[in-house]
Amino acid sequence: VHDTEPGCLADPDKCVWNNLKQECTERPCNYVEEAACTGDAVCDWNSGNNSLSYSKGVAMFPFASLTCDEATTTCPGKCGGLVNGAAVSIDSADYIKGKDTLECAECPALGMKTEWSASTGSLVLTSMDGQEKSLTAFAEAMAKVSFKTSSAAGKERSMTWNYGEGVFDARTGHYYRYYSSNTVCQTTGGATTAGCTWEDAKQACAAKAFLGISGYLMTATTDLETEVARGRIAAEGWMGASATNGAWTWSTGPEAGTALNSYENWMTGEPSALNGDGYFFPNGEWGSVAKTSNKAVLGYACEWGSTKGPACTGSVEKVVVNAGACVERKCTEISRTGCVADPYCDWIVNTTTCVQKPCTDAMAELPCNRREGCHWSPSISPAMCVEEPCAELKDSPTCNADSDCMWEDGKNRCVKKNCNDLVKCPCMEDPKCFWKLRAAGGGGSCVKDAYGQCPTMDIVVLVDGSRSMKEYFGHHLHGFFALMEMLGDWMQSLPLNGEAATVGAASQANTGKARVAVVQFSGHPQFFSPPNTWSGPVVESVAVSPVGVGTAGRLSGASSELKSDVYWHESNNLGAGSYIAKGLKRAATIFASSSPTDGRQRILLILAGGKIEDTGADKDIMVQAKQELDGLSVQTFGIVVKKSAPHTQTDVEATLKPIVSVPQEKHFMRLQIDEIPEQALHGLCNPNGPWGQLIV
Repeated sequence: VHDTEPGCLADPDKCVWNNLKQECTERPCNYVEEAACTGDAVCDWNSGNNSLSYSKGVAMFPFASLTCDEATTTCPGKCGGLVNGAAVSIDSADYIKGKDTLECAECPALGMKTEWSASTGSLVLTSMDGQEKSLTAFAEAMAKVSFKTSSAAGKERSMTWNYGEGVFDARTGHYYRYYSSNTVCQTTGGATTAGCTWEDAKQACAAKAFLGISGYLMTATTDLETEVARGRIAAEGWMGASATNGAWTWSTGPEAGTALNSYENWMTGEPSALNGDGYFFPNGEWGSVAKTSNKAVLGYACEWGSTKGPACTGSVEKVVVNAGACVERKCTEISRTGCVADPYCDWIVNTTTCVQKPCTDAMAELPCNRREGCHWSPSISPAMCVEEPCAELKDSPTCNADSDCMWEDGKNRCVKKNCNDLVKCPCMEDPKCFWKLRAAGGGGSCVKDAYGQCPTMDIVVLVDGSRSMKEYFGHHLHGFFALMEMLGDWMQSLPLNGEAATVGAASQANTGKARVAVVQFSGHPQFFSPPNTWSGPVVESVAVSPVGVGTAGRLSGASSELKSDVYWHESNNLGAGSYIAKGLKRAATIFASSSPTDGRQRILLILAGGKIEDTGADKDIMVQAKQELDGLSVQTFGIVVKKSAPHTQTDVEATLKPIVSVPQEKHFMRLQIDEIPEQALHGLCNPNGPWGQLIV
């Protein structure tokens, strides 16, 4: 029913555009179940390299073969040991809120009830009679838990099961669970209430024990633990911190008695209580309440674990489930003419056979770009996964004969030439590269010719992670993924100073090289009611990679760390509203941590595809952050990411332009997504370009 290519591409579940015939046809092999797919002679089921796979809208059972193994478990009482619950969870890095669900239709028949948390992506199983049950009984129930998603994004999911009513997190080796205000809490006087005071919550957690470990109000002493808290807290909830005469300490868990001043994550204006108790906000920040208020917050968060790791062997297991898809069997054409006309196929002369080209079996942008040697090409229609430039050259002489390519001996493959990898003589012989002399100390380094006049820079990239970026942008099925890949390619070609992420000034000042940090911004009202209703005050989300993965939201000159950042952000797209205030604040904090006397230019680059939605107090934070950035001599540039050439997006422009530096028109661009690398990113160092002349 679609007469045009854009209309056809906008209906990817049912339609495919035939570029040869210039017509929209029904997508072949449009089966959602593996059995039906493999029963069709022209179809194949593609589930990557994993035997476990899912497809959109179809329930699958990730732990169908789960049983308690008496021979290997070290849990108290072995498989007959009693426990108060069990949990199945989707890792927070993979979970798509509002799309993914876990459920157990057969659990009631097994004497189990379930509690699904749409905020955290976890399903907790407990017995209907409130009594502890054996590990065997809970294993049988978890085998009946199904996973289902309405998302067509094609992301893999990591899922974990564990015994105990807390949800295990492998990053810390501890268990966590949020209890809402609907949970009855035992008060100190023996009565019950639907809302807990801090003392009530503290005692409630201490009374919850399983597999030999006791619970306590949750603590957070590192960025990683804050990241875990953000993924496990559904709404505001008590944490294990309290204060006497302004001295804040952890009062629960292994950290009991430790002062908070070694690590703090208070929200602006906190702590406001000299004698009070602490609580988490859903974004991981902390608030405080005076003890005299006797306030009952919305819930509380319990944590279990004094050492790192599961409570006992055989009590936790993780599996990875790939996205499966029914795809048309490619390259079955027996004629050379038909084969070479198909963009998916190659004709092999020696064997006179038609074979599918490498990479073309990856059906989505993200899994394509994660494959070594593959990239998503939007320049052809339909957009598809193809080999990286130079990858088709299979031997060293042929590879090195191409001026754009170079042979990697260690990996025995041909790759696109990167000037940053060349020594002086090959660099000076290549017209696309530039040998840049060091300002002091002699020597130099090879850079792309576009970066020959780059000053020494610190660059913070503030990326729109809102739902508006999840739409089609040109031939890109998912704008955010495409944008992150472009940023990744740019950072790999940028002359970086090679230093790992750190707080403070780089030791290599005035070298003409750069450091970069990536921050993703989004946000949503605080409370979510399925299927898609939000209410309450706005909770802004600022996503940076966690400690131990990439840069952890700090400036880095290490290409490997920045590459890890790109992968992390692609797997952790926030996908809510376009709220930027906290993102600007985070950018100001990053710049402030770098010494103002080290001679580095400071650049903030904002890429937005959605209208900035901050209002009221959040807009005040935005104004304050802009003043801080101006005070740090940061030049702020903005790009409205256009979905297509005729798309004006005036609402985005009107809300983004006031944030950039003055003169605003010179610090602002409106670009289609494929124009961004050449016109904006590579142009930062071009003294004749619109932005380069403001920087170089």
